[in-house]
Order: sequence, then structure tokens, then C-alpha cells
Amino acid sequence: MLQETHSRTLTKTVVYRVLSVIAIVLLALSYGAGTSVAGALGLGAIIVGSIAYYLHDRVWLKFSLMTEQDSEHQGRSLIKSITYRCIVFMIAFALARMFLTDSNAVAASFTIWQMVINFTLYYFVERVFNKISWGKKIGRAHV
Repeated sequence: MLQETHSRTLTKTVVYRVLSVIAIVLLALSYGAGTSVAGALGLGAIIVGSIAYYLHDRVWLKFSLMTEQDSEHQGRSLIKSITYRCIVFMIAFALARMFLTDSNAVAASFTIWQMVINFTLYYFVERVFNKISWGKKIGRAHV
């Protein structure tokens, strides 16, 4: 079963969140938000998104689906990306309605674009960290 240290998961979380916050701020600005609104969305993404990412990654470590000795199959990274994005889609929509717009349609559009961008970022971070052996532990499945 693939295992990793908490420091590895934390490092992945920080890397992904930095990229994600940059993306959400730029996206909010492209939707006409002012810098304070874009910053509020970025701050919300840092706090809520970091907690969600870390917990999601730790839960996935409990399952050995599509793992090989010390790495993940591409399919596992894809499934992890999809499940994470579904959770965060709901969070992002709520943040968009709270900070960006009173329109469900605009909030949905913003959230869909954010989902596509962050899905790509998540998959990229998963694949990059798959190549890095630091913090990986090879263990046996608990019976």
C-alpha cells in the first residue's frame, strides 16, 4: 500500500494551493472583480481549499486502488482529481455567490472555469509529485 509522510502531504498541499490561489485571483479579475474581491476569493480558497485538499489526500491514502509499490497509476490520479473537484465545486460556487455575484448563472460560469483550471493543476501536481520519492513510504495493507 502506498503511504506518505504528513510533511509530503503538507508540501503537496502548499504547492497546489499557491497555484490554485493565483488561478482564482486571475480568474476573478477576468470576471471584473476588484482587487479586494479577488483577494477575498483567494483568501477563502487558501483557507477552505487547503483544509479540503489535505483531508482529501489523507483519506485517499487509506485506499490502495491503482497503486504500485511506491507510486500511483495515472488512473488513480485522475479519479482523485475528479473526486476532489466535485467537493471543491460546491465550495467554489458558495464562495463565488458570497463574494463575486448575486447571479447563480455568473457564479456557475465562474465555478466551472475555476474547476477546469484547478482540475488541470491538481492532476499536474499529482503527476509531478509521483516522480518525487521524498516522503513516500512503502507499507503493507492493514488486514
